[in-house]
Amino acid sequence: MSYFDLLYSKYKKVTMTKKEVAEQLGVSVRTLDRMIENNDLPIASANPTGGKVLFPIRSFANYLEAMDKVA
Repeated sequence: MSYFDLLYSKYKKVTMTKKEVAEQLGVSVRTLDRMIENNDLPIASANPTGGKVLFPIRSFANYLEAMDKVA
């Protein structure tokens, strides 16, 4: 099963919040914010309404798969 399938079956939606991404990475939301600020997390994000930052599950799954190949 792919990362996308696992994440989609867990969250039942196509985007994830910063809190959900941080939990999946095992870091705090503040650490995730620093990773984003420092361009250490090359995942597309969207802020469609000026509110929550959302991450497409497909982009996050692609990132996790790339990290598996590096490790």
